[in-house]
Amino acid sequence: YVKSGLAKTISEAVETIIEKDLRAHFQTHDSGKFRRQILWREENDVVFSRLKAELRKVFDGYTGKLGVPGQKDRPMCLEEFHEMLGNAGLVDENFGQREIGPCYNLSQQTNRDEHVAQHHLDLTFVEFYEALARVAHHIPPDKLSDFFPDFKAKNPLKLDKKIESICFILFQ
Repeated sequence: YVKSGLAKTISEAVETIIEKDLRAHFQTHDSGKFRRQILWREENDVVFSRLKAELRKVFDGYTGKLGVPGQKDRPMCLEEFHEMLGNAGLVDENFGQREIGPCYNLSQQTNRDEHVAQHHLDLTFVEFYEALARVAHHIPPDKLSDFFPDFKAKNPLKLDKKIESICFILFQ
């Protein structure tokens, strides 16, 4: 931008690059928008709260492959998350690594000490909830079994029913 004359200074060129080239891309991957508008709703919280103990068993059953032996509260790595979804039959030609990676990464909370340790690359149990919700959001409702058809979705996007369905698929 500086060489072409579109910007007079390097800082002006950087601002132009951010505004013209990057901002739209960053807004596509705004993890906060999903949380505020879709995930943080009471009906989703009710599903996760109701199924917490069983979800903890699933989480613990798939964690530790790459962790430190004897580590308490082992995190889940991307490979373990992908394996869990694959074993549950949720991975197919329409939902695979291309979709799983962003669901996993966007669920991670910001870490201030990423340069010191590697734990920012793994999901904690709380982040695991969000990753499952993102997976549920990606999968069309007609691809999931409704285990409780008498109870209708309370969420306009039917995310609560989709989360519930994915959880019960994982429990099998």
